[in-house]
Amino acid sequence: MTGTRGIAAAQPRVGRAARLALLLAGLCLMPAGAARLLEEGFSIDYNVSRNGLNLGITRRDLRPGVDGQLEFSSNTQAEGMVRLVVRDIVKEHSILQIRDGQVLPTQYSYQRSGGRKERTYGLNFDWPRQELLFTETKVSVPLQRGTQDTLSFVAQVMLKLQGGEHSFSMPIASRKRVRHYRVESLGTEVLATAIGPVPVLHLKAEAIGRDTSYELWCSQGHEFLPLKLLKIDADETIELTVRSFRVGQPTAAGKADG
Repeated sequence: MTGTRGIAAAQPRVGRAARLALLLAGLCLMPAGAARLLEEGFSIDYNVSRNGLNLGITRRDLRPGVDGQLEFSSNTQAEGMVRLVVRDIVKEHSILQIRDGQVLPTQYSYQRSGGRKERTYGLNFDWPRQELLFTETKVSVPLQRGTQDTLSFVAQVMLKLQGGEHSFSMPIASRKRVRHYRVESLGTEVLATAIGPVPVLHLKAEAIGRDTSYELWCSQGHEFLPLKLLKIDADETIELTVRSFRVGQPTAAGKADG
């Protein structure tokens, strides 16, 4: 890649033959064997918007930790003139392990600061005791198999897709509760992004019995790393769209690799 261009720029028109070629190229780029991104780590920058209003940047870093653990962090803040009115900085951090194709989060933390509302909470996953602790309320509930936090679920989706699963269920723990999501494939597409047109698998994850859903566009050529995400609630839609990314130990550059 020779650089990036803004998401708001005119998107390239991709013909039918070109779309097919890109899809086949993406499948050829899919590495065999172990998941390189989930072993070596990555850094990805997203443009973030809320209800269609561009806010700033979200940077997500996955890096190897100690004793086979992985550390997944997310940092969101406003950019440009928006910073004059939106001063919030949101930081998330998840510690996880991967065993037998299953992501096992152990700790998750959320911190929102700098704006009008400050909020800090966490989740403790005690797998030996099968207990999940919500630190804000001090409430513990039984820890169900496959439960993820709002960061680790991305790694679990990547693993599921790498294993050929395109339809599955997943419990996701948030601030005060666990909700069950049903994940289904909506098919393959070519996604126009700031790093060029990319063959992706489009997924939708709907909360069972709730008006909440996620949509993910996962790159077929990069181990199903999500390049675009939507979180849709009753009163707001949060959109993340890739700006740049790199494979390996995250650095300040965040330069695209591929």
